[in-house]
Amino acid sequence: MPAKDKLLTLATALGVLLLDQLSKAWVMHTLPYGRPVPVLDDWLRFVYIRNPNAVFGISLGHGPVYLVVTLLAILLLVTLVLLERNRFLLFLYGLFLGGALGNLLDRLRWGEVVDFVDMGIGRYRWPGVYNLADAAISVGLVLYLLHTLHAWRKQQGEEAS
Repeated sequence: MPAKDKLLTLATALGVLLLDQLSKAWVMHTLPYGRPVPVLDDWLRFVYIRNPNAVFGISLGHGPVYLVVTLLAILLLVTLVLLERNRFLLFLYGLFLGGALGNLLDRLRWGEVVDFVDMGIGRYRWPGVYNLADAAISVGLVLYLLHTLHAWRKQQGEEAS
């Protein structure tokens, strides 16, 4: 596989990282801490918070556990990129890497992650405030699952014929 195909992952990761860090810088310098600001009425609000925990506020304990888990995930992703030949999967790995790097930078600088996107209707909110790094990882995961399901269905169809 040409090296330019691997550059797709790098470009995607750097794009996600840049957008994530720029959005967090804007939030920290613009929004009041902890007070929701409506963007699309109550459905989408920005609220600047810092999250010391993992996804959806899940606690994995104290200390460097978040850094270790993130570094292991990055190492696994780099390994997958080096082995991967599928351009779509290389793009998805770029989403994952960019998201992981964005949140890793926050943890290295502040010991916690800057979050600001709050979605829901009234008291029914998405389980946790998130950021663009989290969104890139989530979108990448959904696309990865759809890709895997499609490949599995295609294989089942070929085996049946």
